Amino acid sequence: MAAWALTGEWPQANIAHLPADEPWRTIIREATRHEIERRPQSIDEFLAVIERVHAKHRA
Repeated sequence: MAAWALTGEWPQANIAHLPADEPWRTIIREATRHEIERRPQSIDEFLAVIERVHAKHRA
């Protein structure tokens, strides 16, 4: 769903959806971690992940 929202195209299996250096890749990885307790547990935590990733990417 995130890949579609960002690219306008439905994702295909085993094909990278975003460039490797794109900050969204890190955000999606954080939000979909296998260990549920390591994912953001609230919208505030998710927004903090977004801010942290964008700040790092701008630096």
